[in-house]
Amino acid sequence: MKTCKRCGKAENEALLFQVIDRNGLAVLCEDCAKNEGSPVIKRPSEENAIKFALAQKAKKSVSSDLIDNFHWQVMMSRRRTRLSQKQLAQELGVSEQDIAKVESGKQAENPEVIRKIENFFRINLHKDKNLLGDEIEPA
Repeated sequence: MKTCKRCGKAENEALLFQVIDRNGLAVLCEDCAKNEGSPVIKRPSEENAIKFALAQKAKKSVSSDLIDNFHWQVMMSRRRTRLSQKQLAQELGVSEQDIAKVESGKQAENPEVIRKIENFFRINLHKDKNLLGDEIEPA
């Protein structure tokens, strides 16, 4: 159950909002948000809430399908070929920021970039694929 970061009120006791405070995003009740003058992030529309929920579900499923420390495999493969992040990005047709995010482990939710990296280096970053890229049937 969510609670206010400041006063500890539970979501059944007060309306809770996501706000921007001095430490980044936080959950505060309406009273604490007003008292601190923290900017409140608007509630998403129902359509946006559904899109967000689906994106979060997809993100979790993609991330959990990747091998542990997939980002290290990408970085080691890139360094073995003596490519910079910028050079690799140009080869793959993605942004340099995409490569940096993958290598820091933050871009697991972008399956297209992961697929391009796997194909370029001929590596497997997924837990559930064999070397030919075929899905492995559960035993």
